[in-house]
Amino acid sequence: MVEARGLPVCAPEEVWCQLGSMLTVDDLVVAADALLHMADGRADEWRTALRSALDEGRWAGSPALREALAFTRPRCWPPGETRIRLLLLRAGLPEPELNGVIVGDDGSFLGTADLVWRDRKVLLEYEGARQGSDEGRFRSDVERYERFRDAGWIVLRATADDLRTAARRAALARRVARYVLG
Repeated sequence: MVEARGLPVCAPEEVWCQLGSMLTVDDLVVAADALLHMADGRADEWRTALRSALDEGRWAGSPALREALAFTRPRCWPPGETRIRLLLLRAGLPEPELNGVIVGDDGSFLGTADLVWRDRKVLLEYEGARQGSDEGRFRSDVERYERFRDAGWIVLRATADDLRTAARRAALARRVARYVLG
């Protein structure tokens, strides 16, 4: 228990463990990734707290929680990025760098990319729903993608639609594998 505004509440890591019997492994990873993202530079500390809570309790969903914890990563921000990362890992693709900084050959900052396979010079950008509605953000993204391409990077894009059906998920995995695996 911790205190929030003078009231006793369960600590976030305890709540995550309580959800182990109610959520899918992927949903547990999404929740844990979100906790690590909100950790504000203390992701390792939070990951340790999740593991400690899991190890110290008798949780109904312990197997799912352990599997989820193995897939949890810091720097994976919106749920869509986490879901795409899990999909691609399960499809046999190598682990991508998350929210990696991309620089040009001259050392200039080109931008940050959601999922990065540096050795192949491939990156994947997840297009969340809010991005299309913000004209300034949309234009900024287009310019960033152009900088990446001008520097020789392959820029792939994905949306929530790519996760909606088994056929779309398989198509996304094949599309990314074509560039990442060669």
